[in-house]
Amino acid sequence: MYDAQGVRHQAGELAIRVNELTEEIEKIKGAPDDGKLDRKEELLRERLGHQPIEVIGGAFLGIVTGGLSYVISRKRSL
Repeated sequence: MYDAQGVRHQAGELAIRVNELTEEIEKIKGAPDDGKLDRKEELLRERLGHQPIEVIGGAFLGIVTGGLSYVISRKRSL
């Protein structure tokens, strides 16, 4: 959960800043706008992490799935 929300979210924030910086550098250089930065493959992926509600939902789903698996396996062994 720490990785999903914390580390990857921060990496996404960094990607946003790098993309903005790349565009600023192109503007400062005075290079003509050839649409190169408009292409998706030229930019870094910005949404990497999960929102807090998604992390909570994933934790809840994991608990429910684990509980159901436990109950089903107990019934089979009896």
